[in-house]
Amino acid sequence: MKVTVIPLRKELEFLLELYPPIPAREVLPKWYKEGKLGTLSGSVLGTDNPKTAKKCPAIQDIITTDLVIPLWGVLAFRTDYDDDGRIIKQYWNITSSRASGEPLDLHLGRHPISQTNGMDIGRNMDLDVLKIQCPYKFIVEDGYSVYYSDPFYHFRKDIQFLPGIVEVDKWGSVAFPFSIHQDNFVIKPGTPIVHAHFYKRTNTKIELDVRPGTEQEYEENSNQFKKLALTEANYKKLF
Repeated sequence: MKVTVIPLRKELEFLLELYPPIPAREVLPKWYKEGKLGTLSGSVLGTDNPKTAKKCPAIQDIITTDLVIPLWGVLAFRTDYDDDGRIIKQYWNITSSRASGEPLDLHLGRHPISQTNGMDIGRNMDLDVLKIQCPYKFIVEDGYSVYYSDPFYHFRKDIQFLPGIVEVDKWGSVAFPFSIHQDNFVIKPGTPIVHAHFYKRTNTKIELDVRPGTEQEYEENSNQFKKLALTEANYKKLF
């Protein structure tokens, strides 16, 4: 499928030139790039080359599929305390606002507690959830949606973006709310902040069938595990 990305406004063209969305396979986590696949025999024999998470096809797929949106400016958050350790003031900013000459609230907004009450997420001292406005619009073919999520395997400790699904063929511009996990942080431009997974929508409804397995199904399960245990392959290569 083709994904076209344009700035929301002409004033933001320079952001797209500097920090465009990129294929996820081109911005792999450091641990993944530098880590070893390892071998099953290494795990069995207890050598220094055991099978690692890098060899897991489920992790391989989610890390390398679709697009990653890198941060397009410096995102900073600061907390001031009084002598008793109580929060007295907080500050937040993103440099794309100043660079574009636009008000901060066009780039970094918030949801009040009335909109997110009951959600166990990190907020500012006013109990607001902060959200960062994506400066880009995604244009796709009819019938496509996108699942936005935090790029979990990059293991940032400062904030975590809340996942969501958008019918991107109808609405290509979004804001990304995030949970705050540190009182003070600075996130550099180019840091992977959102993973975008595109998929074709269907009208198919799941028909859930929960039941005991048949003897044939249990035998198939057993055979699958036996094949995996006997080989260096994963399920993609075996089946």
